[in-house]
Amino acid sequence: MVRATKIYTVLLTLIASACLVFAFQASSRADRAVRQRRAWEAEVAQWQATTRVLVRRNHVVVRENRKLVRQYKKVVSDAQKLVAAKAAADRQAAARAAALAQAAQQAAAQAAAKPVVVSSSGSSGGGGGSSAAPSPAPVSASPSSGTS
Repeated sequence: MVRATKIYTVLLTLIASACLVFAFQASSRADRAVRQRRAWEAEVAQWQATTRVLVRRNHVVVRENRKLVRQYKKVVSDAQKLVAAKAAADRQAAARAAALAQAAQQAAAQAAAKPVVVSSSGSSGGGGGSSAAPSPAPVSASPSSGTS
């Protein structure tokens, strides 16, 4: 019986030791899991904060881009208006030049149709020769808009 008690005591000691080892390992795994969960939660919080910052910055960039698009469209519209105004001014200048050229041609035709007036006066003593009607100055047919 003493021998059985010794064996029984050794077996109980081994079982108790195994239970303690198992409990320590379980506790260690639980602590590790808690630490991992806390680390994961901290990482998730960091990613969420980063996402919030990026979303705010994205909203600011979108707002600025919309403002730039409006400004760009206004610049394009103003440029188109300027081009249209320049084309209209060029057409008006060409029409005025054509009208002036036609008027000059008509004046030249009328001047060519008038008889030459010859005066002979001896009283002036200057070079008494013939004097013709003054002809108009030639007009260039190409208008200049001031830009090259």
